[in-house]
Amino acid sequence: MAGADNMMRRVLARLESSAMQRAIDAEMQRQLRRDAAARDRAEAEARREASRKANRPRCGARTRSGSPCRAPAVWDKSRGAPVNGRCRMHGGLSTGPKSSAGRARALRNLVQYRAAVS
Repeated sequence: MAGADNMMRRVLARLESSAMQRAIDAEMQRQLRRDAAARDRAEAEARREASRKANRPRCGARTRSGSPCRAPAVWDKSRGAPVNGRCRMHGGLSTGPKSSAGRARALRNLVQYRAAVS
């Protein structure tokens, strides 16, 4: 009878320890998820902070007066980063050629480039 009691106690202890281990594992998983969510929120806030216009990097190109340009660099919204570090007036954006001569020149260059690449 005493042997059966001991065995029953061992079985119960083993069950309790495995249940305790499952509870600990579940709590660790919850904590890891909370940490990951907090990290994601912090990264998203950092991206939002960097994308605010007041905090964006400035162009910095030398103006005719000799001082650096203070206009914000052109911003790529999908990347959350400047396109090339310059403002729209100093090389940040290009809308392409406007005249028919400019468009013909661009087409010639494209054909020449494609022939050289392939």
